[in-house]
Amino acid sequence: MKKPWPLYRVFLAIAVFVVGYTFIMVFFRKETPMFYPYEEAQAEVLGNLLRSEGWEPLPEAYVIGEFRASREEIGLGARELLTFDAEETIGLEIGEHSTTPLVLAGVESPAALALGEPLQAEIHWEEKEEKTYPQTLSFYKRDGEILVFPPHGRIKPAVNAEARTRFLIPPEQLPSGDYTVYLYTEDGLRGWEFSVQE
Repeated sequence: MKKPWPLYRVFLAIAVFVVGYTFIMVFFRKETPMFYPYEEAQAEVLGNLLRSEGWEPLPEAYVIGEFRASREEIGLGARELLTFDAEETIGLEIGEHSTTPLVLAGVESPAALALGEPLQAEIHWEEKEEKTYPQTLSFYKRDGEILVFPPHGRIKPAVNAEARTRFLIPPEQLPSGDYTVYLYTEDGLRGWEFSVQE
């Protein structure tokens, strides 16, 4: 009959396994973005509700990661922020379908664009110690209205993140006319106006 291992061998085997497993996980795992299933499900629900109210997604619009153009080059200036009733303006009660910890501090945008120019605007967020600022935004359009949503729920902190997000809407989505851009954040629905001139 075989004798059982002495306890020190059992502890040694466990220690070797834990150290080896930790080494493999730390040095060989693939870095992937964090996955938030509840938040993504709520974003999908919100998208479906918005479509039912005539809002169409703008997949061509995007966040600009590197600020290569200066404020002067793209005509950025501080815009007056208006406050809107979310349900009345958007056409539905957003409620639990979009929650965000972000508070709006201000917006810089051109007051007017020439036909064929893209809209570049910059959102300024209230400073947060943990530097959780959005790297993505969701965009929707309905006639002369553009609706912008930050990510739903939690936002992953980014190293050296700045409390601002610059985005671009391509000129194909901006025929001549007057526009209102709505931004939904923790402090409700805010917005600003600009025009596209021929």
